[in-house]
Amino acid sequence: MWLRKVKREINETEVYIKEEIGKIMFMRIEHHNNLLFAYNAFNEEFICQGSSLEDLNTQFGKRFPNRRGVIVAPEEEPNV
Repeated sequence: MWLRKVKREINETEVYIKEEIGKIMFMRIEHHNNLLFAYNAFNEEFICQGSSLEDLNTQFGKRFPNRRGVIVAPEEEPNV
C-alpha cells in the first residue's frame, strides 16, 4: 500500500517537474546598434528585443507572460 502511494507521488512529481521545465526558455543575446536581441538558444528563433536587460525582460514578459527566460552564454572554447 505504501509502495503504491510512493509511486503515485513520484509520478505526480515528475509531471509537475516536466510542466515547470516547459515554462523555461533558454535564450542567447546579441548586441547590435545599442539594442539587445534575444534568440532561442536551441532553435535560433527570435524572441524579443530591448534597449537594456530591463527592457528586454519587459518585452519578454509581454510576449511570454507565463514563461521564464534564462540567458545562457556559449562557451568560449568548446570541449572536444
